[in-house]
Amino acid sequence: MLSGRRWNHPQFYQNRVLDHYLSQPVKKITLRQLVVFGRHVTEERLLLSANYIRSELPVRLARRIRDFQHLPFIVGTNPYLEQVYDLYWEAFEFFRRLPPIDSLELNHRFTDQLREKLNDHLVIIPKLAVGINECVDHMSPAAIDRFMNVVLRSRISRRTLAEQHIALTNHYELVNGFDSPFATDYDSERSNTLSPESSPAVGIVHTDCNALNIVERCGAQCRSVFRMVYRTRHTPEVLVDGAFSARFTYIPDHIEYILYEIIKNAMRAVMERPTHHNLARPSVKSDNQTASAPPTNPYPPIHVTICEGPTTLVFRVSDQGGGIPEHAWQHIWAYGHGKRQQFSNFHQVSQMAAKVTDAIGRESPLLHFGIGLPMSRVYANYWGGRIEIHTMDEFGTDVYVHIPKLGNQHEQIEFAENNGHYEEDMGPESLLTPANGPRKFGTIQAAAPMVPGSATATASN
Repeated sequence: MLSGRRWNHPQFYQNRVLDHYLSQPVKKITLRQLVVFGRHVTEERLLLSANYIRSELPVRLARRIRDFQHLPFIVGTNPYLEQVYDLYWEAFEFFRRLPPIDSLELNHRFTDQLREKLNDHLVIIPKLAVGINECVDHMSPAAIDRFMNVVLRSRISRRTLAEQHIALTNHYELVNGFDSPFATDYDSERSNTLSPESSPAVGIVHTDCNALNIVERCGAQCRSVFRMVYRTRHTPEVLVDGAFSARFTYIPDHIEYILYEIIKNAMRAVMERPTHHNLARPSVKSDNQTASAPPTNPYPPIHVTICEGPTTLVFRVSDQGGGIPEHAWQHIWAYGHGKRQQFSNFHQVSQMAAKVTDAIGRESPLLHFGIGLPMSRVYANYWGGRIEIHTMDEFGTDVYVHIPKLGNQHEQIEFAENNGHYEEDMGPESLLTPANGPRKFGTIQAAAPMVPGSATATASN
């Protein structure tokens, strides 16, 4: 059902054009395909990539535009959601009207335009969150969650395609002497010191991601942020064990976002648990006594176990933060219901790329938005992975992140959408719901656990 404002909008009469793109199938890709195609970039391949992006983005944008058109009337009139809708229409019209790209000069211009569109769309997550937060009384929780999951997953797919092409163009132009003002220092270094065959990076995809290094980097970033915000020397240690030599093919930004958010949640739970609160402060004695110094680190550590199987990598993040409280359990994957206070914080943020740099670069890096865990699940699901959560009251929580490590999984763009309609009669089912029964040991999962080997693998260092 279209909003009143859109009913008179010229774009309403272009739905026939939209239908044409909706009839075209989405051409899904795998990480391995991105690597094979981008390993030996020639002018011909670069132009093929540009034209694939030019023709594929309108197909993917058309599906999200139709999703917005199927929102309930009162939801569609929300000004924040209308702004997102207008941004999608503008991008759809821009890409569908582009002529074929048949020269390096046109590709250079196209890449600049892609970069500009990516920057323009950094406002989408905050606007979506604020808009949905204002509409929670007009849609069912299942409808809101399904809509947000589909929109965010599709957003990842479009940005992945665009960022990969931009990275390939930057590298090609550096290697071949083009002046590329947007190339990174890494691109320049790689062009001078590495042949394409020897580099683990192909565009934004890395074929040799080091699981241990990624965990240690995310843990160090979390500890640094908490030290700064809490103004303390003491934060929980992040101890890693398991398959230290594990390597996998992935996009570093994606897995780093997932692990950073999960470790951050664990660290917050441990440091804010009443039994641990203020333990880092020295106790005050009487005048005749000497103030006793606190222990070296009063907080229990966060344990991250890395398990490696033939096709899957599993990260288990374990904390002693007291478990997930009852009031939060039912809304752990939710975007709107139960998270009004957290989502209201999006008023303080104008842009969000859903990358670790978002949090680190903010003035308030621990500002709670309520989207980190659902967004982490979207990232994990996108390449065929999943996240499971096990919690024990009064003790702690284990989070399992399952990641396909070979890069041969097609991108998972769509959730089950009931033909794209987001009406109240779409049913109460959701993709991941809290398990029924007692919560003494609760579980949230997408499927039965399939941890390859022992979940407590011993490090072989």
